[in-house]
Amino acid sequence: MIRILSTICLIISICFALSEQSAAQDLQHGFAIKAQPFLENYCTGCHGKADEFPEANFALGEFDSLEKVLIDREMWKKALDEIDSMNMPPEESDKPSAKERHDMMVWIDDVLAAPGKSGVRDPGDPVLRRLNRLEYNNTIRDLFDLDKDIYPFPERVPLRSRDYFQPAKDKMPDGVSLSWSENGTVNPFLRNGGIPGDNKAEHGFSNRGDVLNVSSLLLEKYMTLAARIVEHPELPKQSKRFKQLIDSPSAGSERDVARQRLQFFMNGAFRRPVENEEVDLYMQLYDHAIGQGNGFEDAMKKALTGVLTSPSFLFFIEPSGMTADPVRPLDDFELASRLSYFLWSSMPDQKLFEAAASGKLQTESGIEAEVRRMLDDPNSIELAESFAVQWLDLNTLISVRPDRKAFRNFYRGEKATLTMPYMIEALLLFETVLAEDRSVVDLIDPGFTYVDEWIAEVYGLKDELHAAYPEQFGEDAKKLEKKRKWGKAPSFFRLKLPDGRRGGVLGMGATLTLTSFPERTSPVKRGAWVLETVFNRPPPPPLPNAGEIKDVEDPSLTLREKLASHRDNPACAGCHNRMDPLGFALENYDGMGRWREKDGKQQIDSSGTLLDGRSFDGPAEFRRLVTERREIFVRGFVEKLLSYALGRQLEYYDAATVREIMEAARKEDYRFSTIVIEITKSYPFRNIRNVESEQI
Repeated sequence: MIRILSTICLIISICFALSEQSAAQDLQHGFAIKAQPFLENYCTGCHGKADEFPEANFALGEFDSLEKVLIDREMWKKALDEIDSMNMPPEESDKPSAKERHDMMVWIDDVLAAPGKSGVRDPGDPVLRRLNRLEYNNTIRDLFDLDKDIYPFPERVPLRSRDYFQPAKDKMPDGVSLSWSENGTVNPFLRNGGIPGDNKAEHGFSNRGDVLNVSSLLLEKYMTLAARIVEHPELPKQSKRFKQLIDSPSAGSERDVARQRLQFFMNGAFRRPVENEEVDLYMQLYDHAIGQGNGFEDAMKKALTGVLTSPSFLFFIEPSGMTADPVRPLDDFELASRLSYFLWSSMPDQKLFEAAASGKLQTESGIEAEVRRMLDDPNSIELAESFAVQWLDLNTLISVRPDRKAFRNFYRGEKATLTMPYMIEALLLFETVLAEDRSVVDLIDPGFTYVDEWIAEVYGLKDELHAAYPEQFGEDAKKLEKKRKWGKAPSFFRLKLPDGRRGGVLGMGATLTLTSFPERTSPVKRGAWVLETVFNRPPPPPLPNAGEIKDVEDPSLTLREKLASHRDNPACAGCHNRMDPLGFALENYDGMGRWREKDGKQQIDSSGTLLDGRSFDGPAEFRRLVTERREIFVRGFVEKLLSYALGRQLEYYDAATVREIMEAARKEDYRFSTIVIEITKSYPFRNIRNVESEQI
């Protein structure tokens, strides 16, 4: 039997070695018959050798062997992005055929996916970062089982209730009862204070370690905040769990009970089973308080405050370098934390802890089962309020104020603006895709939207809204209006769109307003937003000699004509040829998202041609082109969501993971849950680099 097993292992090893050898031969063959001819015909004329002063210092002529290619794969990821976006070769140069372009991209994909010198793929850095402001808030809330935020959140949609979101029903309600606070907060536990807002990574998110700064001042704020929370007189009244922790025991040794309760609390706060030595450390705080003459309750508060200021609570810490292996699989509790902070922006719940303790998270089926359960949980609304808000830049809408004279309909009275209704419309679309497990392509062209009366009026859909919901806008309309104000009756309604004017993130007021100037639209800002947000291919910053776009006062010129002179500048043309057609596609929407046929006296021209040669006339045709080649949008969405899930910027070695997720999701028409599940089962989500990057 042993001999048979040894033979089987030998055969497997030989097959693996032969497979690696075959893959290397395929790369070498591809380099000779695909890459080199492509480079010679379309690239090295401008991007030759380093001593030939190549354009943009991009010396593709240096790569005359596969070995050199494999040494600098980061440059090849940049080359792939340029070819894929059709930014290169430039417009005036000879163009490769569709087959040549496809073959070259597949070959570069294979290069990026090839194992490193250690024989394994690089999964990326381990996580070492602090909780961001939202995660800290949610974790404290869930530790103490509170039903409110801990402190005010200026950037959070201040809804009084989120009970409408029940994803386990697989259907969002047609009418959603919502109300919000105009001052931006809804009865937080602490009326003021909290911790400073987080930085957001450029083209990224606020959960990345490279932007979550840590300073002595911030750590002092954490210490002060923990004490304020634990010592707050209302906490025992509002948190049964906290009261159970601090109440004097009716029987048994007080110290034994304190230790038992503290260990239970620490298991949750540290998101893992704690060691006895760790409990001993925080019991010293309890013992010191008792020694100072404090009672059981005050001593427990001192110990709990200490736990909430511990690095094990405030930080994600995934240790590396403990073994000589180049890659380390995450343990069950590390995976549980990655899952919960990805999907819920908070700590694991009891069921997820139990799954981790049982070892279920070490299997793909176990991960999938937990992810499906978590997506069905109302807490998954945090994926909308964290990921979607940042992905669409909705948090910047809070500070946007269109000109009151030009856009009177954006304002009602002294305080009310369309900011919150617009944000809610965008979030309800994302939540619908999540709750109904729709294709993420519906984020571009869903065929419906959610509107309240104000938005319906701005969109010119008030008659359609009243016709679709006559019981809401008939004789009892005034009574219902008062109830709507406090969330006692539906205020947002799902409305099938009658034509192609509206729909998706490219046609809603939130994104159209935040990509405009206060007094007018900006095709440049809108085009740049589409490139970055929709396609995840942000334009580079303007060159130092690009100059500024100057306002031209000639009223006979359209905005397109006014911007044309800027595109004539060779330093500007490359980027503007990519951005401007995307921005002009949305010119039928004014600076607050209203539909228009004219800009002043000038007829709107919203036609254009994409870099791939496809033409459109208006936003409806533009959306159709985006959904026709949906893989371009989906790839950008997958990259954004994967970066958010990993809490880091994607690197060249992540391209293989993106491709694997795309291939699996394509079979399910890019269903939302499929993308999320494939991310959580992916190689970089379940593994970390255990050595320095150059050793992989």
